[in-house]
Amino acid sequence: MINILGFNFYTAEERRAQDAAYAARMFPFGDPQKQKISGILKEICPAADQKNLLFFYLVLKQALLEDSGLTMTQILKKSRMRGLPPKVTPEMGEAIFHLCLLDLDCDESLSYPSAADLFS
Repeated sequence: MINILGFNFYTAEERRAQDAAYAARMFPFGDPQKQKISGILKEICPAADQKNLLFFYLVLKQALLEDSGLTMTQILKKSRMRGLPPKVTPEMGEAIFHLCLLDLDCDESLSYPSAADLFS
């Protein structure tokens, strides 16, 4: 890493290592876990842009990894998000938040509830 005038510049190798560490923290069971979560998110909100939805999920999960006692409202304020992603209703947002909470305790079986169960 090189610091020039307060800006950090990383080599390509350092960026890859940081990306890999982040992916391992967010999806400790690898790509199968990411695919499973992405599929559930698509079921929860099929009309929303899936990249935005996954980003929203990752913002929630990152905050919950730091403090699992936070509410979705607290996380949105803390992250300076202006609200839910486009085409995501409050009920869908709560279902995604619930999925994040369940994901914190997930094991290698990757047994998540269905999207319909997350709404109840």
